[in-house]
Amino acid sequence: MQETQQEMQHPRSSGPDKLLESMQQGMEESRLTAVEIGNLWFAYTSETLAHHLFVYFRKHMENPVIKPLATIMVDESRDELSQLKTIFTREDIPLPRGIAAEDIYLDAPRLFSDNLFIPLVRMMARAGLRFYTLAYTDSTRSDIREYFHQAVKRFLIHTQQAAELMQAKGIPPQPPQMPVPEQVDFVKKQGFMAGFFAKKRPLTALEINNIFFNAKANAFGKALLLGFSQVAQAAPIKQFIIKGENLANKFFTDLNKALQNENITVPPSFDGEVLDSTESPFSDRLMLLFTAFMNTIGLQRYGRGLAMCQRRDLNAMFARMIMETGALGNEGSKLLIDRGWLEQPPLAPDRQALAEQGSPPPDKQLH
Repeated sequence: MQETQQEMQHPRSSGPDKLLESMQQGMEESRLTAVEIGNLWFAYTSETLAHHLFVYFRKHMENPVIKPLATIMVDESRDELSQLKTIFTREDIPLPRGIAAEDIYLDAPRLFSDNLFIPLVRMMARAGLRFYTLAYTDSTRSDIREYFHQAVKRFLIHTQQAAELMQAKGIPPQPPQMPVPEQVDFVKKQGFMAGFFAKKRPLTALEINNIFFNAKANAFGKALLLGFSQVAQAAPIKQFIIKGENLANKFFTDLNKALQNENITVPPSFDGEVLDSTESPFSDRLMLLFTAFMNTIGLQRYGRGLAMCQRRDLNAMFARMIMETGALGNEGSKLLIDRGWLEQPPLAPDRQALAEQGSPPPDKQLH
């Protein structure tokens, strides 16, 4: 615990200096690839969202044990945005708008309890680890690889910090336990994959993992959307958020049922961490964008669940979740576009349009 506290105070001692040196070398190497531009763009827009959520939680944080982590998250996300701005400026890339200070209202009454902040950090750290690890492996320029490398190390530390706080406070219960296998065994019958009509086998450890953590993520998402539904201003956005809350509740129920049928521990609801305020601390734009962000993370989780589960009823459940989450995401994108809030990622050149633009008028063409 002492080592972790030291990491919380000094999570990256040599990272910024090493990154700056690597950036100076990388500028002389090559132009950014399309993959690097896309990953940097997504990193900046998602970091602005995370930063302002952390600012809001720190403003209202009362728990003296959790508040130091909130301060660290605010300071480090600010540093990350500064480093990303440096990269964008040096590469002459327009800086995305993302989420800005006008999207949070710090004087509004608190909407969530302190206890909801730890699962938020855990969720953002898990999502960040997946994204930044892939971004690191996909990058070719040394300075960009070094930036993503430092980000991965940062999220590893945050995951550990959140896990230790959750364990210390008992929120939520630990994942289910099961007996250790006594020997190596192999599947002998096709019925191993059955799940509809034939007798179902017990869940595997990998299936328990995917079901449990997806259930916990939906419990957290449902609580956030419950709070958003209390304070959203525009009626179409409020209706969309309520639809998302209902879908998260449906998934939470289905996933918990899959565990309860096997007499396995289920994660609890976070609904009790939502307070009764109806004055919004966030803009409708922030809440809609964060709902879209959670949809994206959900699709990734359900895809992994589909790939890792071998019982056909579980495959069908995760496939349905992907379809329903995708449909909700499309509806959210339409709302964002209608209001001019959906920021466009960098696009490849439209070669056909450029070719047509460069063609001479018909009467001036050579014959």
